[in-house]
Amino acid sequence: MPRITKNPQERREEILDTAQALFGQKGYQQTAVSDIVKQIGVAQGTFYYYFKSKEEVADAIIARHLAHMLEPFSKVAGNGQWTAYEKMKVLLRMELSEDKGEGHEDAFQYLHHENNALLHQNLIVKMVRSFAPLLAAVFEQGVREGDFNIKEPLAVAEFFLTGFQFWLDSAIFHWTDAERRERVQSIGSIVEALLGMEPGMFSANRLLPGEH
Repeated sequence: MPRITKNPQERREEILDTAQALFGQKGYQQTAVSDIVKQIGVAQGTFYYYFKSKEEVADAIIARHLAHMLEPFSKVAGNGQWTAYEKMKVLLRMELSEDKGEGHEDAFQYLHHENNALLHQNLIVKMVRSFAPLLAAVFEQGVREGDFNIKEPLAVAEFFLTGFQFWLDSAIFHWTDAERRERVQSIGSIVEALLGMEPGMFSANRLLPGEH
C-alpha cells in the first residue's frame, strides 16, 4: 500500500486523538507508546518526532482540553459590559448546566477510567492555575462595585475553583444524579458566603438557565 503522508499538525492531532482513545480504553498506565503507533500504523520514530514521551502526550491532551475550556470562560470574565455579579451568574450557569456543548462529555470521557485518576487530578490542578487569575479579576471588579467583600481575591479564586471542581465531579465522588442535584442546590449560599454577598443573590432559581 502507498505510504500516507499527512501534514505535521494533522499527524500530531492524530497521535493525541489515538492516545486519548487508548487511555480511555486501557488506562494511562497500561497504554504504551507501541500501542499508540500500532493503532495509527506508523513507526515509533514518527511518534518521537512529535513527542518525547507518553507523559508529554498526556500533557498535550490536557493542554488541548484547557484551551477548549478557557475560551468561553475568558470571554465571560473579560466582558466589559457586565458587572462582576452578572459574570458570576453566567459562569455558574455554564458550569452547572447539564448541556455544556456538543462533544463536551465525550472529550473528557477518558478521564473517568479508574486508572486515569492522576491525569484527572493533573487537569484540575492546571485548570485552577490557569483560571484563577481570570476569576480573581472578576472578584476584584465585584469588590470595586460593592457587591463582593473579600480581601484576597486570588486565594479565594483558587479555593473556589478547587472545591467546585472536585466536590461536584461525579467521576471523583461517584455522586448519583440526586446527590449531585442536592449539592448544586447548596452552591448559591456557599458562593454568597465565600464572596461576602447579601443572602439570596445566588439562590438556586437565579442560577438556572432562563431565570434572572
